[in-house]
Amino acid sequence: MKYSLIFLFFIPQLCFSQGKYSYEFSSLLEKKFVTEKDLSLLKGFRYEQGIILGEISENAPYYLAFEVFRKANVRVVIFEKMVNPETKTKSVIEVLKFSNVLKNQEVRVSGCSRKNPYPDEKIVAVVTNNTPKLKILQAFVLKDSRFEKLDIKKIKCINEIDY
Repeated sequence: MKYSLIFLFFIPQLCFSQGKYSYEFSSLLEKKFVTEKDLSLLKGFRYEQGIILGEISENAPYYLAFEVFRKANVRVVIFEKMVNPETKTKSVIEVLKFSNVLKNQEVRVSGCSRKNPYPDEKIVAVVTNNTPKLKILQAFVLKDSRFEKLDIKKIKCINEIDY
């Protein structure tokens, strides 16, 4: 009985947290695709950037990646997994949508961490770009294949102007 109660309360929380910040893009979750053209919700969006997470090895059965797509002031971040390297088929694991991203702002899928970093943490942030003082506006961490919102006061991002 005790385990049934745990199952009833804990498992739905995990299920409902996936796609929590994807809004109208939640139907992309678990979709299989080869290119973004296979994802009809991304029609009119343009590929902006991406990053492969971890090491790519010919012996590895799959890899993980973030890809960012843009349309006007909307950015969509897709966390994906390669499910078939031979056919180049990928599967969407999680989606994160940012609205109202201004011209002086960008979505970062690398170069950000907590001030007291946790090893191998994957952080996605919206920051001001091309300014002397980088300002973090929003930040999310990928935890257990789901995005969780972070306190921006605890995040730092590399300011590329300094280099």
